[in-house]
Amino acid sequence: MGMLLKSLAWTVALAVVKGVVEYALDRRADARAAERRASEPVSGGKRTPRKG
Repeated sequence: MGMLLKSLAWTVALAVVKGVVEYALDRRADARAAERRASEPVSGGKRTPRKG
């Protein structure tokens, strides 16, 4: 029984770590894309502010 619990704990821990890493990488990619969008010149008034 102890081995099963240990195995389960490792599986859960690895899944959590994987999720956190993927989340961090996604956030970094999003930040980079936003930075790129912000530095692009606005051409022809294509970018209209969102009405919210």
